[in-house]
Amino acid sequence: MNGGLYVLALPLPGGATATVGALGRLRLEAGVHLYVGSARRGLWQRVARHLRRDKPRRWHVDALSTHPGLGRPWALLLPADPRAECALAAEVGRWVEARGGTPGPRGFGASDCACSTHLWRVDRAEPAELARALGRTEAPPGFAALRARGTWRPLRGCPGRWVRPGLGPAPDALLGPVAATAWRTDGDPALVAPVEGGGLVSWLRADGVLHTLGDAGGFARKLADLGLAGAA
Repeated sequence: MNGGLYVLALPLPGGATATVGALGRLRLEAGVHLYVGSARRGLWQRVARHLRRDKPRRWHVDALSTHPGLGRPWALLLPADPRAECALAAEVGRWVEARGGTPGPRGFGASDCACSTHLWRVDRAEPAELARALGRTEAPPGFAALRARGTWRPLRGCPGRWVRPGLGPAPDALLGPVAATAWRTDGDPALVAPVEGGGLVSWLRADGVLHTLGDAGGFARKLADLGLAGAA
């Protein structure tokens, strides 16, 4: 993906106290904290950084994405004009408040715009539910169409799964301009995209993207291996 928007979901089941740059020491209530951001270039690289545990702190949200009490974070990637970040933040805020959620600290993630905050707290949030609420329900290509795009080699010992040799292309070059979800894993972050007849799991590595494709059975088994059964 080149540029675009994203919503980073940070579950903090016990809440958190964290020092956040110039905002100082903050206390955040228990719940799922939704952070809205953008990248003018390298959308998947930006999201992959947010999902990694080990990194230097640079942005406000790094204080939460590295917090020891964090549950399993995920991010909804939205290929769109990155200049629409504030409009997306307002839309997410309305969705959260309609569900009894609350805005985050004033100025969080919004030091370079006129918004009050780019962080909200809600009791629960799921990627598919949020994508529907944002009107991002475009269907990606099906399993057969993805198999026909380039070369795929069977994964040894993994029936119903294939790997694309080498690294790249960016995920949207295969999926098109659709919403996709990336998750933290024990290794590299994984972008998970269910499609008709199976699904794509793309590993967001520091040196590029490694794509794997599965039919319905192979994709389901991989999701179970990742602890994501029913989550995509």
